[in-house]
Amino acid sequence: MSIQMGAFDTRTGLTITGHIFAAEKGDYYDLPDDVPISEGA
Repeated sequence: MSIQMGAFDTRTGLTITGHIFAAEKGDYYDLPDDVPISEGA
């Protein structure tokens, strides 16, 4: 099961713990340096 984070109306308190598939990201995305980045899964 997966749920889109935009489906929530209120704050969830969740934080990003990592980025996956960063090699496929668009060049218009900036990924923060304080979160681990994986080029693939």
